[in-house]
Amino acid sequence: MAAAMMLRRAAGPLRRTASKLLAEPRVALLPRAAPQCLSRVSDNLFFPARFASTQREASTQDSGLLRILGDEISHEEEEYEAPRGLARGPPQPFKLEDKPGKLEVTLRRSYGQEDIALTAMFQPGMGVEGEDYEEDEEVPEQNAVHLTVSITKGPDSPVLEFGCVIQKNDFQIGHVHFVEEKNAKEPNFDGPDFSQLDEQLQRQFKRYLDARGINEDLSNYLLDLLEDKEQREYQRWLRNVESFIRK
Repeated sequence: MAAAMMLRRAAGPLRRTASKLLAEPRVALLPRAAPQCLSRVSDNLFFPARFASTQREASTQDSGLLRILGDEISHEEEEYEAPRGLARGPPQPFKLEDKPGKLEVTLRRSYGQEDIALTAMFQPGMGVEGEDYEEDEEVPEQNAVHLTVSITKGPDSPVLEFGCVIQKNDFQIGHVHFVEEKNAKEPNFDGPDFSQLDEQLQRQFKRYLDARGINEDLSNYLLDLLEDKEQREYQRWLRNVESFIRK
């Protein structure tokens, strides 16, 4: 009987502890961050589908762009025709330097002890602004080229530089610079405006260049060359863009 009383006394605290545990709120089986984790898992489950859809849309758009680029390339190739005068090359004894990707071209020659370099860059549409034409009147083609003529006499020589503007059958000197130091820190005196020089001096400067083969014939060659180069560079640009997108 004493043993039974001892068992009841020992069981009392256990019952009270069990009652407290049952009375307290149940602890959540998942941590508080679990909903966020589930959300991220859910997003990741559907991400491949969204990514695949985006890829399909980009592929469709790329295909459309490639098709238009291909059509433009074919059109340019069909329409392209090099001017006949270019087949003979530059007027002798000039040597042409023409690098792909550059609109600028250079012609070089020697004249006695002189080294002569002509540098030109095509600039479309110059010479027609400000003119009024009737609707049925043909607008003359007056593309202009800025031409720089540099003449030296040896590697350390000063530079006699002519700034010119050329158009079809027209060659005009804009200025004459004498550059004593090529890399001078201070600006050089550029010389007077060419149009303000004595007319006889202007004529002699033109004869000076003409004696070195720099004249209207060379101007016409440069105009044809640079218009042709612009077309070739446009085709090259189209092919480069198409190749990049196709990769």
